Amino acid sequence: MKVKLIVTVLGFFLSGGAFGQQKREALSLPEALLLAGTSGERTSSQNEKVKAFQIVNLTGDSLILGYIPLPEKGNERIALISPVDKQEYLEACVGENLNSFFASKGVQGILIVHDVGVGYTSSGIFARIKGVLYESQAATNSYTQTKEVDYLSTENGSNIKNATALLSSSIVAAVTSSATGVVTKEIAKGISVEELLKREKEKYTFISKGVFPTGIYLSYDDFKKGKPSFDHFYLRTDTSHKTVEINSFTIEDSTLVPTQNVWAIASANELYLYQDGMLRAVEAYGNNLVFSKYLDPEVRKNNGVFWRGTVGSRFEEWNAQNPFDERYVLGLNNYRNKGVNAEATKVNGDTGTPEL
Repeated sequence: MKVKLIVTVLGFFLSGGAFGQQKREALSLPEALLLAGTSGERTSSQNEKVKAFQIVNLTGDSLILGYIPLPEKGNERIALISPVDKQEYLEACVGENLNSFFASKGVQGILIVHDVGVGYTSSGIFARIKGVLYESQAATNSYTQTKEVDYLSTENGSNIKNATALLSSSIVAAVTSSATGVVTKEIAKGISVEELLKREKEKYTFISKGVFPTGIYLSYDDFKKGKPSFDHFYLRTDTSHKTVEINSFTIEDSTLVPTQNVWAIASANELYLYQDGMLRAVEAYGNNLVFSKYLDPEVRKNNGVFWRGTVGSRFEEWNAQNPFDERYVLGLNNYRNKGVNAEATKVNGDTGTPEL
């Protein structure tokens, strides 16, 4: 098995699977930046203008907005990027709309963005914004959390050229819609900008630190705590269906026990989400868990070494030995009960569920 693993991995690297650079496509500039000039540079008067609303990008990446397939299909994906720094792009997307909205209320608003995504659905395009909104009375530095934002919008029959416009309207709708849920005393207490930024930056350190102890995680809560439910596991591979069964055992009692409702497993700091009998490589990318398939091979950290040696090496078909082959794409059907069908590209940082 060791010889086969070495040959498989070596063939993967020589074929360019690990070193091929991902293609990128910049989305269109928001109208506000077009008016300021194609470079996106602001005049000094614009920069000095006091804003009633601002966006802070805590996604952990300054450019990536989403992924789309190559026109000629295949395993690779095109990375959709911001034409300028992501934070500047997102603020420009809402133009003066949200500045005017908050100024009219006599408050200052800050949207902390933890995740943003755009891409194709089976019938059009989608835009998604996830974060937390804070507000403070004008000219003060005492902010309270007013709502959590996780907003999805779609546009049937549209293409990715319209993604900027859809994302713009999504942010405005997400921020201006009525708040839902209960605001606890802790988040209702006024804090400074510095304190709220510290709070939000620390929220997903269990992801961003990129440390995944080996074992079986039965729940996302276990993963958040960094404590596997079982430290040892054994995989049974069904070569005909290309699926695996996860069995747990202890050193004291080596009896294998099929383990139900597994969220993920980790080995040698490689993390794999377990869905429909398949293990899909995921990794920390900033504050998000992203399916490794979608990342540029030049920066990808989880190249599926564990998977190839324990699962892929058992398959006869060459393509089946590649954890990033199309057969392992995770499709989301009727996503959020909104009739949206699309590819999952990441994991929701709050719930641990596959996400657009």
